[in-house]
Amino acid sequence: MAAHQMSREEVIKKVLLGKQAIKEFIPVNAISEMAVYMASDAAAQMTGAAIPIDGGWTAQ
Repeated sequence: MAAHQMSREEVIKKVLLGKQAIKEFIPVNAISEMAVYMASDAAAQMTGAAIPIDGGWTAQ
């Protein structure tokens, strides 16, 4: 906040979420659900895949 001379809300909106495509933080359960899936038999044939759970951050 001090470095950017902004309020907490401004830092969240303009700095932390500024480049985030969906403009919200990724919920923890989205990551845990992917971990459960990857540990399941349904993902047995997945190998060497990058699966970003980043709300579109890598698409910028």
